[in-house]
Amino acid sequence: MRALTWCPRFSSGIACGAALFTLTACSGPAVGVDNLAVGTGYDSAAKAAIGQATDFSPGQTVYIVFSTHSTTAAAVARISLLRTGNLEDVSLPIAVTRGDHIYFKTVMLGPAGTVTIKVSYNGATEQTMQIKVG
Repeated sequence: MRALTWCPRFSSGIACGAALFTLTACSGPAVGVDNLAVGTGYDSAAKAAIGQATDFSPGQTVYIVFSTHSTTAAAVARISLLRTGNLEDVSLPIAVTRGDHIYFKTVMLGPAGTVTIKVSYNGATEQTMQIKVG
């Protein structure tokens, strides 16, 4: 009988010799970012974006809202705005605390065009959304 070896350098779909292991979380949300929304305001009681839309005006301030699920106190989220694939703006790092939390940032939109909002968690893109400015 062949012994199976753990390969810690992979986080899922672990292959060691002829064995393949798949790691699956059985309860709770996955670690990272979800529920990305963009709106004209933020309801602190409901912890949600209000006036959610995908069409906005140049110079308008919008609220980018997202949820995080973290098992570590050392996680970082970052919001990037891209216009035709080119980086237009990026937020300062957002220190994500352990557990499930809602974060929001306000952004003043630039000139007309299509903007992609990207939220990353520890350097990996987790959520994207396109909005129209014009």
